[in-house]
Amino acid sequence: MDSSPRNVCNASEWQATVLGTLYHLQEALRNATTKKNWERVPKKFTPEALFMICVILIFLILSLIGSFISAWDAFYKTSPKKRFSLTGSKKKRNDTSKEDSFEEPDTDWFKSFRKFLDCFCIQKNVRKIFITTTKTQLDAINGIRTCVFFWVLLAHIGMYYVSAVKYPNDDFQTLIMSPIVQLIFDGRIPLEIFFILSGFLTSLYFCVEYSKKNGNISLLSFCVKRYFRYCLQPSWFLACSMQMHVISPLFLIALIKWPRKGYVFTGVCILGSCLVRFILIVKFNLISGCSAIVFYLSDLKAFYERFFVHVDIIWNKPHTKLSPFLVGLVLGFYLHSKNFTKSSKPNRIALFYGWMTAAILVAINFFHNNTPEKSAWETAIYDTLVSLLFYIYISRIIYLCISGQAGWLNDFLSHKYFIPFSRLSFSAYLVNLLVIEWYFLSLEEFIEYSAVSLVLLNVYLLFWIFVVSFIVAVLFEIPLSRVADLFAKKLKE
Repeated sequence: MDSSPRNVCNASEWQATVLGTLYHLQEALRNATTKKNWERVPKKFTPEALFMICVILIFLILSLIGSFISAWDAFYKTSPKKRFSLTGSKKKRNDTSKEDSFEEPDTDWFKSFRKFLDCFCIQKNVRKIFITTTKTQLDAINGIRTCVFFWVLLAHIGMYYVSAVKYPNDDFQTLIMSPIVQLIFDGRIPLEIFFILSGFLTSLYFCVEYSKKNGNISLLSFCVKRYFRYCLQPSWFLACSMQMHVISPLFLIALIKWPRKGYVFTGVCILGSCLVRFILIVKFNLISGCSAIVFYLSDLKAFYERFFVHVDIIWNKPHTKLSPFLVGLVLGFYLHSKNFTKSSKPNRIALFYGWMTAAILVAINFFHNNTPEKSAWETAIYDTLVSLLFYIYISRIIYLCISGQAGWLNDFLSHKYFIPFSRLSFSAYLVNLLVIEWYFLSLEEFIEYSAVSLVLLNVYLLFWIFVVSFIVAVLFEIPLSRVADLFAKKLKE
């Protein structure tokens, strides 16, 4: 292994990447404030940009066609003078004249093409986001996903805000040193919760399909459906998640056919992932994550240089993210194998010790984040042992919510108002950094800190993130997901 990882800050000129933007944002704002009559020079479209514009136009055209056909069918369905329908359904007619005897071609290819266009119908895709009447045992997952995603958004906004704020005053330093703000900046925690949820839902879906088809499950269909959804944007998170989705059948089939050996095999892989993480942190003397930014306010470039090395070695590597994914995978298999249903008698003693464990883990996190100088061994122990305990505890919260033992917490997380936000979370993940960078890169001077302006800025950015994510979900994400389902059905046939 290379003992001197590349410096992603200075490897090339400033490019429009998250790492490059954060590293150069302060310098760009400083130059903007010192230059008079500063104007941005428009850039020419690159071939990649032109290609993406063509792709977007294709999706827009398909959405317009699919929406028009659905509106046409809805109109003739409610009209008293029905002549024909574009859905292929035959209508009874009193008049058999040639003018009114048109019928749609009753061919397989035409029906398939009609179903394909229906995947892009804007009206139906909007309804898929806002339907909240369905009640399931997994409703709490919507609340967990929504809360964790808001955590990620606040962490992203905070990282850019620290780089764009005028020289931090005492009030700002007091705010950023508070335990709650440091917890928000610790974006590693919510990201790993997402991997736990990903493993949990992947396991449940696979086990249900495996049982329904007596083991005759199409692994190609299992992977293709996820690929269609993830091909919207290249990112390290989607790449890691896709790789773990592809190898998940290896663990799940072992758990289903040989449960004891499967548990041992999965447990060894979890510990192996944690061990690799421990060794890498000690070897390269890495910081614990982006929460350490509070100790580098006077020299943000020094922080970003160390943080980018952490990202390059630990943050975006699948072998270090395997442990939370497998913890969720085991939980999903366990709940499915026990055929678990909601319990009306929660174990109060277990709940008490569970919440006590949560309080201890949170206290350890606060203590760790408030320690400016930590040795590599201290950071490694925290990032491996405490993180592993945290994975297990988050899995326990999911278990308690699904089994109905979480009480008020389950009622809160299962609220129907979380459902639309949960369904938009994937699209919001794709676009949130674009919206945040659009705002901060359009600044012409540093931001003056005040508590009110900080709150208003967060509300403003969150609003536009979800507006843009709604458009992306309706025009791109949901259509691709429906096309993937349609393709999977064709594979089954």
